[in-house]
Amino acid sequence: SFSWNLQSVPLSIIGVSYTLAAFPILTKLYTTGNQEKFLDQMIATSKHIIFWSVPLMTLFIVVRAQIVRVILGSGEFNWSDTRLTAAALALFVISLIPQSLTLLFVRAYYSRGDTRKPLVMNIVSALIIIGTSYGLVILFNTIPLFRYFIESLLRVDDIAGAVVLMLPLGFSIGATINMLIHWIAFEGDFKGYTRR
Repeated sequence: SFSWNLQSVPLSIIGVSYTLAAFPILTKLYTTGNQEKFLDQMIATSKHIIFWSVPLMTLFIVVRAQIVRVILGSGEFNWSDTRLTAAALALFVISLIPQSLTLLFVRAYYSRGDTRKPLVMNIVSALIIIGTSYGLVILFNTIPLFRYFIESLLRVDDIAGAVVLMLPLGFSIGATINMLIHWIAFEGDFKGYTRR
């Protein structure tokens, strides 16, 4: 929960800001029938999101323990809690670009007046996230090599309860799949315009 709240900061700064700013422009371009410029705006916004997300994502991964310690490291929040939360933050933040691009694709559908399609895709993706997380928990508990790999990679091999890290990992995998589903659907809906 703490790591989810912390990863929401870069998502809000980059993903939400850019998609909200692009929404009125996308709506105007689509309603006036200028689909070529609509797609140009989608591409430009996507490039901006990726350009700003990569360094912010890298920064959050590199200094994740310091971020967690500064914001949450008081009272009963000990060093083991900090390390576990920092590892979860790293796993959440790796999906910053897919989460942001999904928001952009959803806004693009909203600008067309289509709210049903993104709703269905997001429900399917939520089910994928649940299934992936459940599968990863089983994998973590039954395959020692996988467990040791994850614990060593995130430097939590001496902390109890590291299985909880499968939830943010499952979320990030599901968020990436969600973005791919939106991308494929978007390309199918704008087939004549996406091939240049």
